[in-house]
Amino acid sequence: MVVCHPIVDLVMGALSDAVPDRVMADSCGCMYNDTSVKHPRTGQRIAYGEVVPGGIGATALADGANVLSCHVTNCPIPPIEATEIEAPTLFMRREFHVDSGGPGRFRGGLGQVLSYRVLAPESRFAHTSQKSVVPPQGVHGGRPGKSGYWLINEGKNSEQRLRHAIGDLEILDSGDTITHYGAGGGGYGSPLVRPPEAVLADIQDGLISVESAKVDYGVALAADGRSIDRVATGVLRESLLARCAIVAGPDREDS
Repeated sequence: MVVCHPIVDLVMGALSDAVPDRVMADSCGCMYNDTSVKHPRTGQRIAYGEVVPGGIGATALADGANVLSCHVTNCPIPPIEATEIEAPTLFMRREFHVDSGGPGRFRGGLGQVLSYRVLAPESRFAHTSQKSVVPPQGVHGGRPGKSGYWLINEGKNSEQRLRHAIGDLEILDSGDTITHYGAGGGGYGSPLVRPPEAVLADIQDGLISVESAKVDYGVALAADGRSIDRVATGVLRESLLARCAIVAGPDREDS
């Protein structure tokens, strides 16, 4: 599984110039979590977890799908309620990882924020998390999605960010929390040509922030915060396009 996921991204990247309308940007990669606990009532050791979903890469036709296990690990998400019935755990968050999708003419799909508290001592937590160092790449001017990462006891003095993508085994105590910020998919095409109406819809749906709309897409909102400032958006996009041209530099022929 771990090898298959980057192969898909590599093949898509290799074909992106030859058949640009038939490829997709990078997706979230291979992600799992597994928590093994000794049940406080039965004394039996049980395990729970999921094939962790993330953002799918965008294509030439559409935004990437949000919160989905990609490619060869395309599996459903276990219902939170079913897991809580079977295992000593309490889920606290499952929501979109805002701004995790790579900006583009078509936006990469969003990952999720997942957080749960273990309710049994000596719980054993293991995870697999690709795209935690190198983020999912965009294609044809699309930008990368955000990398994913795992935190133990987020917001506490004992907070720990897990360093390795594969192979960690953490021993947790009752009351410890596990939080995952999932990777988003890469974008397709320049975000500066994404229709402002689509950017506004993403803000209203809670998928991107107002700051990302401005910085990544060059879209400015009107004073009411519910509509687009067309004049300011035009000026902002011209400025960002000019900045991109300066960074890229003039075209030069090989000598």
